[in-house]
Amino acid sequence: MRHGWQRLLISTLLALGLIALVLYGAFQGLSRLHFAYTPLLLAVLTGAALAWWISWVSRAMPAYLASSLDQSRVSTLRFLFQLLAYILLALAVFSVLKINVGSLLVGGAFAGLLLGLISQSVFSNLLAGILFVFAQPVRVGDRITFATWQYGVVAPAYPPKFYSSDLLIPGYTGTVEDVGFLYISLLTDDRRHVKLPAGVFMQALIINHSRSEHILLRTKYEVEKALDPQVVIPAVQAELTKNRWVLPDEAPSVLIQETTALSYILLISTPVHGHLEEPPRSDILQDVMRVVLRLKAEQQGS
Repeated sequence: MRHGWQRLLISTLLALGLIALVLYGAFQGLSRLHFAYTPLLLAVLTGAALAWWISWVSRAMPAYLASSLDQSRVSTLRFLFQLLAYILLALAVFSVLKINVGSLLVGGAFAGLLLGLISQSVFSNLLAGILFVFAQPVRVGDRITFATWQYGVVAPAYPPKFYSSDLLIPGYTGTVEDVGFLYISLLTDDRRHVKLPAGVFMQALIINHSRSEHILLRTKYEVEKALDPQVVIPAVQAELTKNRWVLPDEAPSVLIQETTALSYILLISTPVHGHLEEPPRSDILQDVMRVVLRLKAEQQGS
């Protein structure tokens, strides 16, 4: 960890020193030209150079610190660095323009302008991003689902929800890639990159799957009425207790939810390890299928 910090600190200071030398040379050269807009041009150069330096350090931090810190901590450190660095950038630009920052803060015009800007979406997103870094409702690497009225989705009717009264959460599910000043970056389960404004994310319903050690998985299976449910249900329960996904101290629940003219629908509720649904559901359905096929073969053989 110390080696990574040392390399990052040395590289950062070298880059900052190089920028200082370039700006000093530009200041000396422009001063001799007696150009009318020298302070303004120097302020632009200073802002551009420091913005490049902040961007470069922000991109370099994960490479230097990834081996010693997890993604969440690196993201938090990068966010705090950017916040402080941009404040210093603004102070440096004001200093080049010889503007008294204290008088600006006291002045009513600046206060009115600041209050007006805070009410805008950009500043609301910025404040939300800062709150996210300190509150940490989500961290980089977390798999989440967020649902918000600003981005509607259409819930498809697909098995195993297709003939049930279960509710689908109309949200987007993926892994948090970054928590930035204005946006939360998400890689969805179907490998699409999504950038969500922090202000919208602040209002959303957030389900953090990564902080759940286990979930209750519900699935359904259709069985022919020729098979007696009083035989099928105990056999399915006994088989599922041996499933590698099912918690050892939790007994699976197998009930009849619906019936049709020729079949009945088993509702299977099983507490399973982890926060993913598809892998354990696949294993559970295979177990149920084997039990049903075995019972059907025994019935036909008798």
